[in-house]
Amino acid sequence: MERAWKATWNVMQRRSLIYQSATLIFVLLLSVPAGAELQSRAPTEIDIAAGITLPKTPERLLRNLKFAWDRALLVQSSFYTDANLLKFFNGAEVKWDQESGLGDPPDIHKAVVTVDAQSFPMMQVEIIRGVLRKAQTDKTAALSGLIIIHVESVRGLSVGLVREIFGKESRDELDFGVSTDGHAHDPTTAGSVVYDNREKEGMAVPFQDYQATFGVKKTRPGMPIQGSTFHDNEQIETIAILQAER
Repeated sequence: MERAWKATWNVMQRRSLIYQSATLIFVLLLSVPAGAELQSRAPTEIDIAAGITLPKTPERLLRNLKFAWDRALLVQSSFYTDANLLKFFNGAEVKWDQESGLGDPPDIHKAVVTVDAQSFPMMQVEIIRGVLRKAQTDKTAALSGLIIIHVESVRGLSVGLVREIFGKESRDELDFGVSTDGHAHDPTTAGSVVYDNREKEGMAVPFQDYQATFGVKKTRPGMPIQGSTFHDNEQIETIAILQAER
């Protein structure tokens, strides 16, 4: 399993708290021994394509993400066809790299989607897929999908727009900085607006872990005020959507 940890960690760069938390959840879920294999209930590529629209605005991009979030598309193999990804993100090109060898637990793959620069200037999209198969039977035991989108240069993608489309968040996570030497330092982000399914943990069969994290751009110096929440006009700079089942 050490190779799986290294493969996933090398895929990601430690640029924000979103990377650290999302990557940890992704690896932990795929590393936990699974029970019975997952049942096949995947929508077809045509089903997915019919439900998404080529996005040219932040609102349309978020609606595609909400469609994927509601239907757990990140754990469906049919979601990851090049045609669907190009339509989903208004992309021009998809490049895949395999980060672990076939047969290694788990198989981890990374993709980078080049998007239309006119609609979404300087937006970057990274995708990680993980598949863990049961020994000897080759049945799928766990699936994970992680999408990370850098949107700091996309105007109009605000906390208010996220709330309009995704609804009220599960919680706001303020960024108080991370200290490695016992001394606090000025955080580089404002924190994150988080959606998850924690209230359903222990009830889902198979086990499901879904989390959508919207990183908020820091515009004020110093530490955040304890207990404060994000305002609708604050800018989103990073999006991370994680879905996993085992």
